[in-house]
Amino acid sequence: MAKTVNTQEKQKFILWFLRNHRLQSEAVYSIFEYLLTDPERLARVHFVHDTTGLPVGMVVSTICCEGPAFLFRYEGKETIRPGEALAYLQANPATDVFVSLLFHEWESSPEYNKVVLQPVEFSQLPLPVENQGLEAPWLDELILQAQTAHLYYRIDKALDQQDREEFFHLVRLLKEHLPSPNP
Repeated sequence: MAKTVNTQEKQKFILWFLRNHRLQSEAVYSIFEYLLTDPERLARVHFVHDTTGLPVGMVVSTICCEGPAFLFRYEGKETIRPGEALAYLQANPATDVFVSLLFHEWESSPEYNKVVLQPVEFSQLPLPVENQGLEAPWLDELILQAQTAHLYYRIDKALDQQDREEFFHLVRLLKEHLPSPNP
């Protein structure tokens, strides 16, 4: 029997992925943020090892891989511009999208293999969002975690570039962004 990956599992995986890996293209973070904020759209996203021959495919690489930073194939077209891909995803929310992530040891990653579909499972339809037990507080927490991970990434980038002004600006944003601890 083919495995089913529900939206919550996909959200948890994306957050794990963003916390543990740096993308080659910073613009791709906006796609992941969009997917995390739209559970119905995320339900139509399927993680695969290879997008070759699939109707709509997206390949995303981290800084430790030599693959393309970003590649999006749709309707016989191909683009390396994340903005164009995001516009397509927003305009076509009912379209299934197959995503392949290239990162260090992706083939042996238990987190990735938990959500990746095998080739025989491509026709597996996801459960409707209303049957997945997704609640608004859970979604709010996922969005907060994704935004926090992106701020940490930008802080690391500012440190790497020795951009003191940007670093302090981002740290201030992070402090404002994080919820204050309850006394």
